[in-house]
Amino acid sequence: MKKKLPRLPTDKAAEDFVATADLTDYDLSRMTPMRFEFQPKDRSITMRLSE
Repeated sequence: MKKKLPRLPTDKAAEDFVATADLTDYDLSRMTPMRFEFQPKDRSITMRLSE
């Protein structure tokens, strides 16, 4: 049985949890992908970077 994700009251708590926890032990089935855009974009660009 997988563990439930704990409530994380702050961004710092979330960062610490993700850095130290093994996420394969937790039930992530209810998670959904999210996209955040803070400002609408007028144009987009493509950049290619060499290794």
